[in-house]
Amino acid sequence: MKKPNLLPLPFHYFLKTAYICFFLSVLNIPLLAQSEGIKISGTVTDTKKEPLIGVSILLKGTNKGTLTDINGKYTITVPDQHAVLQFFYTGFNREEITVNKKTTINLIMTEAIKELDEVVVVGYGAMKKRDVTGAIASISSETIEQRNAISIADALQGQTAGVQITTGSGAPGEAADIRIRGTSTFEGGAKPLYIVDGVPFESIEDINPADIESIEVLKDAASAAIYGSRSANGVILITTKQGEKTRPRLDIRYLKSFSTLSRKMPKANGDERRYYDRVRRELTGGVNGYDIKDSLAFFNNQDIDLQDLLFRTASRDQVDLSASGASDAFKYYLSAGFLSDKGIMVNSNYNRFTTRINTEYKPNKYITLGSKVHLSFAYKNGISEDGVLNQALERPSYWAIFNPDGSYVPNISSRRNPYAVAMDDVNKAQNYRASIYEYVEVRFNSKFKFNTNIQGNYLNDRSQFFRTTPQLSTEERSTGRDLSEISYDWANENYLSYNDKFKYHELNVMVGNSVQFWGRENLNIVGLDYTTDMIYTLNTASLFDTKKTYTRFYRHKMASFFGRASYNYKGKYLLNANIRFDGSSRFGSSNRWGTFPSASVGWRFSDERFMRWSKRFLSDAKLRASWGITGNQEIGDYDSWQLYSPNYIYEGVSGIAASNLAYNGLSWEETTQYNIGLDLRMLNNKLRIVADYYKKNTDKLLCQVEVPKETGFKTMRKNVGAMTNEGFEFTVDYDIFRNKNFSWSVNFNIAKNNSIITQIADGVPFYKGMDEAIYVQQNARLGEFYGYKYLGIFAYDESNAFSDNWERLTPVFSNGTFTGKYYLGDKEYTGTVQQKKSSDGSVLKGGDVDFFDTNGDGTINSADKTKIGCAQPDVFGGLSTNLSYKGISLYISFFYSLGGDVYNYAEAKRNKFSYDGATPSPDAIHNMWTKPGDIAKYPAPINKEHNRLPPSSFYIEDGSYIKLRNVKLSYSLPKNWIKPALLKAATIYIYGNNLLTFTNYTGYDPEFSLNTGDPLTLGIDQNRYPRKREYGFGVNITF
Repeated sequence: MKKPNLLPLPFHYFLKTAYICFFLSVLNIPLLAQSEGIKISGTVTDTKKEPLIGVSILLKGTNKGTLTDINGKYTITVPDQHAVLQFFYTGFNREEITVNKKTTINLIMTEAIKELDEVVVVGYGAMKKRDVTGAIASISSETIEQRNAISIADALQGQTAGVQITTGSGAPGEAADIRIRGTSTFEGGAKPLYIVDGVPFESIEDINPADIESIEVLKDAASAAIYGSRSANGVILITTKQGEKTRPRLDIRYLKSFSTLSRKMPKANGDERRYYDRVRRELTGGVNGYDIKDSLAFFNNQDIDLQDLLFRTASRDQVDLSASGASDAFKYYLSAGFLSDKGIMVNSNYNRFTTRINTEYKPNKYITLGSKVHLSFAYKNGISEDGVLNQALERPSYWAIFNPDGSYVPNISSRRNPYAVAMDDVNKAQNYRASIYEYVEVRFNSKFKFNTNIQGNYLNDRSQFFRTTPQLSTEERSTGRDLSEISYDWANENYLSYNDKFKYHELNVMVGNSVQFWGRENLNIVGLDYTTDMIYTLNTASLFDTKKTYTRFYRHKMASFFGRASYNYKGKYLLNANIRFDGSSRFGSSNRWGTFPSASVGWRFSDERFMRWSKRFLSDAKLRASWGITGNQEIGDYDSWQLYSPNYIYEGVSGIAASNLAYNGLSWEETTQYNIGLDLRMLNNKLRIVADYYKKNTDKLLCQVEVPKETGFKTMRKNVGAMTNEGFEFTVDYDIFRNKNFSWSVNFNIAKNNSIITQIADGVPFYKGMDEAIYVQQNARLGEFYGYKYLGIFAYDESNAFSDNWERLTPVFSNGTFTGKYYLGDKEYTGTVQQKKSSDGSVLKGGDVDFFDTNGDGTINSADKTKIGCAQPDVFGGLSTNLSYKGISLYISFFYSLGGDVYNYAEAKRNKFSYDGATPSPDAIHNMWTKPGDIAKYPAPINKEHNRLPPSSFYIEDGSYIKLRNVKLSYSLPKNWIKPALLKAATIYIYGNNLLTFTNYTGYDPEFSLNTGDPLTLGIDQNRYPRKREYGFGVNITF
């Protein structure tokens, strides 16, 4: 029986005429006239004999065609029996049928497995990508390999909308700062939760990207809430490779690269520095500025740009080996990797050894046993960034670095020899990790299965620091430090899953529980007065600093119950719900348990009957909406407890005293997030669009609150803050062209996030960061810079003149002599002349900085601070393209950040003019005020506090940038070339990383993070280790 048309008749006809005909005409795909040729009719169904609505049927070689109706039926007229019909439908294989003598052609279309069954990993399971109702982004192993990534951050940067990745610095082995949809905490830790093969990781720098099969980023609460109290900052799921059911294979990859400094900072040479000294002496009457009596003295007769000594051409070697295979019962993947990364700064390097053993065994169809083991060792040799880079730029170029006998020049005027510090300082770190994940899956039948696993991590970190005696000032003591830390955790998870399909319905239910334990032990020993610089081990220390030497132990536990249910009807109407209950020992007994629910819905409106007109160009379309609550528990293990410290000394007597106030009301940070999304696939899946809008409200923020002095403490931790994050994300993938020999694809993503602080403790604003540049206040954006607004430099003493309404006056001079007259605009001013004063009450003179008087009282002080910038970017994202012709492939990727400001603290510090040992920048020397009448950018080079009031808007710069991140040209050798060598595949390639940066920023690099662990401080450039420009080649071989 024919199914009734559920739409009202007039609307039904309106759709047929206004939509189908209109869009087909726009697309230049008119329906065939039915009055000539051979009339063909039939029905199109799927493998379950269900009719397929809106199948596109085209006459090959023309733009003429038709669509199947609600019953899967169609009629089309073809010119003759040689005509060929093409059938297209989203998620199904394309079909072609020659008419011959047939007048009825019925077709059963088969599903395209790659599209319909492509899955993404979610918490405690996987699901079809097309059925996802949350905001999940996925990165494949192919994309990771294209980028030659040496870390997870490298693989993700610029690839995923809404994920902002800033590499901390260019130092080898440096961790990156990863933010998913902004910052949602004050002090509770802002990094996402990392899950590697089911095991939570605190850091992911020691994961070899060559082992990764896929990376999923869970961005919204509906996706992340299954991880409860640890998921407020998003979740990154990393799945490593497993053997495939093919013949055993051996993969070998080798990369070699060379790198140089990508950008050199301008530094004053010897002549410029001598000119600066001369002007400084003249303006201060000889009080400041070096007066070099002997111009031929070896120490003062050099011209050295220390950047030429500190930076070098470095190299990187990377070797990855893997063996894999599978049978019906057994899978295996074994790998080993070695990375040797020499830094572009002398005496800096990073070595990493990794190995992975993934196995899975199925003794029968009911039981699966698996094991995933990860082992790594990393060794890093670094430098003191601030003690080297800033001192190198500030040190007078005419000062020698080496004595005539070749030894290092020692510490002079509290200025260390930067090259000696870089070469002789000991700054080493070692990291050992072992991670294990053992699991069992019992499949009772096709619907029920039970999973259990035991997992754990063991980390042993050790860092050593020692500074040699020649680089110490007279009041400093030789100091060494040896810090060892052992961290370990284990967990047991158990969950039962039910999956069922009946007619048009699909239901999935999962319930489970977990118990987890974390422990940490550290030992810090600080030695003093070493007997020799040749040996930096603690046995050469004369004594120990007992105030800084300690051992500490930390423990915390968590128990959880969780569940998920998902339902879909015909793949058209999708529902999903998650819930998790977490109980943590970090919180007091009254708030130990937290509940974290989420829900999401999806509507595949492209499958609706009224959308069948769109099938020719709209392959798939889905609306998504979600809501959920996630949490953050990243605080100290004992912040809610009363703690006591044994380091209390009173009148020379040691004792024990309280060091922390107990607060039983301490609770979780909670983030409530809303998300609306749209997924589109168009033009037979060639064009794919994902768009999301979200809003996150975070409250109960954990932060330190001042307490009455009578308690004997300054602060205690409480839940008092709140923030919001709001933004959008947009991603488009377009296969511009694709056939057997040539393909060209493009990916573009863009995101905007706005982080606003809505509540702080007692509503009292406070400053953060270097020079207290960041101002934290309610109802303001995160990362706002507050300081003094720079207006210019007073050319004359008389230039500091303003009307009684504080309008700027213009002094009148005749032959260089002030006439005593002022003009206001084009008229002579005869009223009262007012002058600005510094905070000490002195009148500002020629050569002083003219700052904006915010409150109009005539005195420039802290009350005149105002907003001068914001570190948050307006938008950020990435662009990549991949062209392939036969065996040749070209991959290019960019990433960008537009609109954020940077406080160039390093340059402000260099140009303070406060002491003789620091050399200003060449720009400052050439544009400083030297005499009355100078139109200058910089003040007079004298030691005056007013002129260096921090932060100044003069040093707030546009931090926008676009970076050419990767270029890779590869060639896959033809099969007939490599077959005699018993090779399955071989690819050779050349590549470049960080090749170009388009920016107006004057520092080393506008991309940096502070590595302070403070989420509230951002955008303050302290001259961290610069990034390198890298060129290399590589080869991949498969046996």
